[in-house]
Formats: sequence, C-alpha cells, structure tokens
Amino acid sequence: MGLTFDTTQAARTEDELAALVEAVFTAPKGTQETHWLEWKSSLDMSSAAGKFAVSKAILGFANRAVDHAHLACEGLAYMLVGVNPGAAQGIATPDHANLAQGIKTYVPRIARWTPWYVEFRGVTVLVIVIEAPKRGQRIATLQQEYSNSDSDRSKKKTFRAGTIFHRAEAHTEPAGPKEVEMLEERLLQGVREPDLELNLEVLESKPLVRLDVGPDAIERWIEAREAHARQVTKPDPPGYEPTSGLHKMMGLYVSPEEKAEFEERVIDHLAECRGQVVNHAVHQLTRSTKNKVAFIVTNPTKRPIKDVQLLVRLLAPDLFVCAGYSRPANVPDLPAWPDMIDKMLNRGPEYRHLMDASGAYDYPFSKLEAHVEVRGDFTELTYKIGDLRPGQPVETRPVTVVVWSPEQRDDTIPVQLIARSMNREGDKTSASSLAVSSHQWDLSHWCPP
Repeated sequence: MGLTFDTTQAARTEDELAALVEAVFTAPKGTQETHWLEWKSSLDMSSAAGKFAVSKAILGFANRAVDHAHLACEGLAYMLVGVNPGAAQGIATPDHANLAQGIKTYVPRIARWTPWYVEFRGVTVLVIVIEAPKRGQRIATLQQEYSNSDSDRSKKKTFRAGTIFHRAEAHTEPAGPKEVEMLEERLLQGVREPDLELNLEVLESKPLVRLDVGPDAIERWIEAREAHARQVTKPDPPGYEPTSGLHKMMGLYVSPEEKAEFEERVIDHLAECRGQVVNHAVHQLTRSTKNKVAFIVTNPTKRPIKDVQLLVRLLAPDLFVCAGYSRPANVPDLPAWPDMIDKMLNRGPEYRHLMDASGAYDYPFSKLEAHVEVRGDFTELTYKIGDLRPGQPVETRPVTVVVWSPEQRDDTIPVQLIARSMNREGDKTSASSLAVSSHQWDLSHWCPP
C-alpha cells in the first residue's frame, strides 16, 4: 500500500498541505516518490547544497509534460523538506528572504513556486508548491553553475548553467533528447492556434445541363447553318433578266461564275464554322446565368482566421470549368454573293469576313475568382479567400461548369472542399455534390444557325 492522498484536486490551503504532510508521514516505509511529489527527510536550508536540492526539484517539476502533470493535483507539484514515511525531523525555520534569494539564484521566474511552513507534530515542515506547467511555457534552465563540495572527486558533480532538469516518475535528472523534444513541443503549443474550424458549402444552384458537342451534334448544326446561309442569301428568282445595260454594269444579275464563287464561299464558311461553333456556344454559356456554381466559406469561431485558401475538386471527367468568360470565338458572318465591291477590289473566294472579337475577357476578376487546373480525372479550383473575421461568411465568384459527355448519365458530380489557413493547424474538409439534369442542350441553343 502506498501514499493515501486525494489527488483529484490541488492542495493549496494550510489544512490541505497539512493533510499532504500527514499522508507522507503515514505512508509505509519504502513508498516511492511520484511525478508530482518529492520529499527529503532533512536539508540545511541555509546552505548552498540545501537550496540547490530544492531548486533542482522545482526545475524538474516545472519541466514536465502538461498532460502528464495534470494527472494529479490539477498539475501542481510539491517538494516537502523535513518529513518522510515514518519520520518527521522537521527543519530549522530559515530566513524567508534568504531562502527565496538562494532559490532564485538557480531558478528562473518562469518556474513559479510558493514556500509554506507547516507545523506538524511539534516540528516545522517546509512545503514548496510548484505551479502546473502550461502550453507555451518556456523551458526552465539552471541559472547558475553548481558543484557539490564532496572531497571525493569520483562523487563530485558539476551542473553547468543552462542544464535542463526533468521530473520523471520518481526522480529529477538532467533531461535527455526525448525530454528536450517534449519541452520544445510544449513551447510550440503555445504559439499555435487551435485546429482550423470553417464551414464549407456549395451554394444552392439549379441542376447542371449537359451540352452536346459530339460529332453528330456538330453535323446537325452545320446542316442547319448551310440551309440558313442559302435561304437568307438567295439571289433574285430564276428567270430574272436585267432590263437595261445599267443593271449589267451594276452587277444586278447572277452569272455562272458568281454562282461558282458563292458555292466556294459557302464551303469555306462551313469549314470555318466547324472549328468555331463549339467555342462560340461555350462562350455564350459562360456569359449567361446558366450552369453557375459558387461556394461559401464561413468562420464560425470567435477568433479571426488568417490567409484562408479554399480548394474545390470536381471529381468527374469530361468537364470544362471557366472562372470568367471563355475566350470569344464568334461564328463568322454568313457568306454573301459576289457584289460590285468584290468585283472592283478583285476579291475572290479566299475572302473572309473578319470575326468580331469584342467583349474579350471583360469578366471582373478578383481574389475570389478561381484558378482552374485540370488534374487527371478531376478539375481543381483554387480560391484565395483571405482573412476571415469571427462569424464572417465569404462567397466566391461563380464559375461556369460545362458537362460535355452526353453519355454520362450520373445524376450528381461529387465535390470535395478543402480549406487551409496560415495560422491554424490541419485542414478542414467537406464533401458535397452538384446535381446534373437529365436534359441536355444542343449547339443551336447557344449558337442559332
């Protein structure tokens, strides 16, 4: 049977400390000291050896791991001088100022301690109460070199200034590599902020609609474009003959050469359209309010969070994601029949109407716009959210999500959201999804023939 003492709470009052002295005195002989309690049967507190012995214990208790220290007495530790199991010799009551000054010679201020003098069975027992270690607390090192005065050199020990003592289960010894690493980690725990806590959400949006851009869809659009070109650029009805030489001079008739030239223009026009129609449809879609997705990041805590970055992964292939307006690729103007100006300038079938590139990149860029990168089978969006005040929500700018494949009939696209911060530990992750409609757009929806 060992020491009998209630360690569920700290002993601070005179009565509580007297109960601790009683517990040590009544403990069976051979009872071991603990990680929170040390005793000495007697010490000359007026000598350097006595002051160093107490200082060494204070340093060792101050350099304990926080969690381990709090297993007993709310983290407090105790050094008793003048009592041990079965005996209470007491000490000569020292001069308090002299004792305090002597201990401060070896112990830095970061190790907080309080001396108590407990009257017990006709003697005075010195009880040193050492405060519990805290996260972020600096390492308590020996402030001045100490050597014992033993004449036998084999027993003489010198502890240099800067020595780190650590309290193990039953003794106080110079700290080894593991103990120093623990103390470094304890120090860093005070600088680190709590783990990252953010609310990550996908803003409600209508189901995404697929855009059919397959070869058959392109051919259907080309056929409709050709029919439209021939309809709106049809010359005068067959059988029309000019009534005067002025008509011929002004080109108000259709010659076989002009018909051939117009056919070449139609062929070239459709070839050019074939390479532009998909990009033009996507450009029109990005300028609309359709297929838009945005995200919201909220700081639910009462502390500011700095330099938040949000990663969004759309876990599906065959997607095109645009953070603003896509590069304009307008379908060229309809081909025209050769006219008098063509003849005057000698322009043949190689003539092309210039595409209108107005409106290029007129999206209002900002830090809340995504940087888009395709990574294998998923697309990753990166947002620099910035600093968040307590309780502050921030909404990103919307992106346009184009679902290419008409064969992909999944109802949802999985979404993974990952947030990081410069002053918080760990990442915050959240899972969501984007609904996909069973309907799809044809190219003519965004690019009428």
